[in-house]
Amino acid sequence: MANTYYGIAGDVVWKLRWHPVYPLEKNWYYQPRLIRESEQVWCQGPRGGVKLVKDSSESLPWNAWAPYLRQDSEKIKQFAWIKLRARALKQS
Repeated sequence: MANTYYGIAGDVVWKLRWHPVYPLEKNWYYQPRLIRESEQVWCQGPRGGVKLVKDSSESLPWNAWAPYLRQDSEKIKQFAWIKLRARALKQS
């Protein structure tokens, strides 16, 4: 099943549906540019759960084992605005 990734780079938000072949935290080379070059990366799973898997403002920017966000959290409100602003990106 494919996940939907939302990457923020400056003022632009990109969206990509992608099913990782390799574990993302171990194989940086196989990550799409959206994930490598974004300041923040949000992952929405096939059942609707949301994780913040990359945040450049934190000491450990990549966290593939991030917990799912709660519905009442401030981060989920931030994700809703990000999702509305996102433009689709085709994987090449």
